[in-house]
Amino acid sequence: MEHAKRLLKDLPIRVSEALLAEAYVARIRSLNERGLALEAQALLEYVSKRFPSSSAVLDTLYATTEKRDDTLAELVRPLSQPDLPEEQKAHIERALRRELVDPYALAQCPSLSADHPLRKAATAAAQAVTAATRGPGRDEEIALPEISLRSPLAPWKLLVRAIALFYRREDDACAQCLDAIDPDSVPARLVPALRAALSGKSDKTLTTPSAGLLSRIAKTTTATRDALQSLDSALKSGKRGKIFEAIRRAVEQCDQDVPDLLIRLRQHLAIRGAIADLPADRVREAMGGSSRKDASFWRLYALAAERAGSPAEACLHWEQYRKHALHEGLLPPDGLELAALYGHMATILGRMPEPLLKQAREQIPDLGRYYADQPPEILAALGNEKPGKPDPAFLSPDVLYRRSCAIDADPELFHAWMEAVKNPEGYGKAADEVAHAWHAAAPADTRPLLFLMESAEARGAFKKALDYLEQAERIDSLDPAVARARLRLMVASAMQHVKKRNASLIKKDADALETLPPTREGRRSAFPIALRWVSAALRCDQTETRRLQDETYARLENPFAGFVLLKSLAAAGKAPPELKPEPGEKLVQGIAQACALVADLKVCVEIPPQWVPALKQSLPDGARSLDLSALRALAETALDDEYEDLAYATSGIGLARGGPLAARFLLLRAQCLSSSDRYSTCLRAAAELARQQRDESVIEEAMDLLDEEEILPPWAMGEKPSPMSLEEAHRVLEREKNDLAYPAPDDFDEEDDGDEEDLPLPPGMHPELLPVLAEILEKYGGLPDPRELERTDPKLFREIGRILFGFGR
Repeated sequence: MEHAKRLLKDLPIRVSEALLAEAYVARIRSLNERGLALEAQALLEYVSKRFPSSSAVLDTLYATTEKRDDTLAELVRPLSQPDLPEEQKAHIERALRRELVDPYALAQCPSLSADHPLRKAATAAAQAVTAATRGPGRDEEIALPEISLRSPLAPWKLLVRAIALFYRREDDACAQCLDAIDPDSVPARLVPALRAALSGKSDKTLTTPSAGLLSRIAKTTTATRDALQSLDSALKSGKRGKIFEAIRRAVEQCDQDVPDLLIRLRQHLAIRGAIADLPADRVREAMGGSSRKDASFWRLYALAAERAGSPAEACLHWEQYRKHALHEGLLPPDGLELAALYGHMATILGRMPEPLLKQAREQIPDLGRYYADQPPEILAALGNEKPGKPDPAFLSPDVLYRRSCAIDADPELFHAWMEAVKNPEGYGKAADEVAHAWHAAAPADTRPLLFLMESAEARGAFKKALDYLEQAERIDSLDPAVARARLRLMVASAMQHVKKRNASLIKKDADALETLPPTREGRRSAFPIALRWVSAALRCDQTETRRLQDETYARLENPFAGFVLLKSLAAAGKAPPELKPEPGEKLVQGIAQACALVADLKVCVEIPPQWVPALKQSLPDGARSLDLSALRALAETALDDEYEDLAYATSGIGLARGGPLAARFLLLRAQCLSSSDRYSTCLRAAAELARQQRDESVIEEAMDLLDEEEILPPWAMGEKPSPMSLEEAHRVLEREKNDLAYPAPDDFDEEDDGDEEDLPLPPGMHPELLPVLAEILEKYGGLPDPRELERTDPKLFREIGRILFGFGR
């Protein structure tokens, strides 16, 4: 075969090509005879594409090779059986070690379920191979915790690490990984070439493919690597003359050593030049020509814009990537990949307020300059569209989510779309339309119906809300969320009747609530009784009022709990007789019990102000018997009633308990310290602990509070602060556990009217923004809402937009 290759190179005629094809046929037959069916199939596909004129010769092999197409699927099929004998499992794993030439083939194997551990491990291995062969790779990309050393994929794990360590120039560690690779495995075939590359010496015993690999490695790890490192140093120096000279040397060296990488190198250089604000014509001259504006270029540019904190510009480049990727066949039309791209674009645009999005849509730059010197195949990706300003729809999250959901009816996409179009109250006509589209696409999903129910409830349309609830119950009446919705909706309707002082309807509501399972047993059964007490009080039936009051207190087994509940439901001054608080465990339990009773029913509970001193006094000992949910309810109620010191002490008890609500209690602790320098630290720690505990609600609340706390919102910063590590979060948790005393007033941040010092800019803030901020602060005395600023001072608003989101920055 090697002789045939050389002959074809020296004498490129049809006879030489046919001779090489016949040599490949012999090679393929040899592989089949040795049982290496996967390698035979891969080689056959390669030769078929390389020598289409020799199809007559190659067709003779398809009959035998096609029978082996499902060899891998049949080999691993028994692994899906839970009772597979260990001996048979070991035989399959040994075969995989010897014959698996591509982890991706195993990752796509249909005979194993998508969540099978081996298939998931193969997916991770395939991704890690790609990451390692692109460069040193990040630790998390090559760690492969899914693959144990006893796994049939262990040789691939060691190969990935060896390649990554080779790029990092950790030669000793690389050699150790090579030594550990099973010599009978497929990855072992690369070991000789990598060993020769480590030694820097040629090895005459290498096979031709290994020698070719070594040749390419040697080139890219010497002169080309040095030229690229010099270029990196020049870019860091910021000296333009040095940068342009380093670009020339790197391009020349790449063209000489690895010319097939020259197109990609020019694309990277063009984008690095744009980020560094280098003149585009000087960069083009130094590169010896323009970069190719294909899908790869626009993808790199979009990622760079994201890292620079320019979401509108990133979406402009993602839109161009979409056009070219569709034209190049990288994205299938109406495929899930396209849906994911639309969803990603919509997500990053969600960081921008609507006024700035509107301004960005009005200032879309002309892209004609990018295509001025591009070949016809690049221009063909634009179709009938002339190079210029693209359709501004790519800057509308609503449009992007709509396109994404039209392709992929993923519930998470619909949920994100709904979140993007909600009004400040969390509902709105646009959100309702999305919920209807979600329900049409996924009629068996109760979530859009429950949202429509809540939206109607917020508008006071209880009949409509009940209709949506009944639809959800017909789909899945056993769904806990549906059951909770029924209870909450009936309670909300009852509270509307309480507000309107309609005694007869309140009594009907109480009767209806008693038919629901959650209110038949336990202490929650006191709630319908309390509603009847309100009805009796409004009818001035004193005998019935006293009887129902005593029954409520008895059902809760605590007069303090009964008093707080009745007082929370009291209408028009019809409050129960006052109770004198007696310090002790019973007082703490009663108030916490009342708070927990209606915590998920959206009924406001108020701690009687005259009870607060006794509650504080009793809290340390009285809270010992409370469970975590009651502690949380008490802390949240105290915070709502603006008793921050009481909420602080209660959250401290919860933190000391630990458990699944640790992140929630740390979030409550932060909210007690909104004027302290500990505020943002506790919020970030709560978010990190919630990630570990997978508590999405705490993460969302903490991040929203952090966004409000910033001197500028996140969209105004070039880079966001890095998230707190889990180790740091645990340190914050321990500190807050031990900090029992509520801070004195002097410990909170106070305004300083003295001389101001020049402080450094927050990380990532554009320097041009500082004088504009100073003007805003002087004029408004604070930072106004962007919508208000657009209305009152459009000139200043546009200037902020230019600084923060100007295209090309």
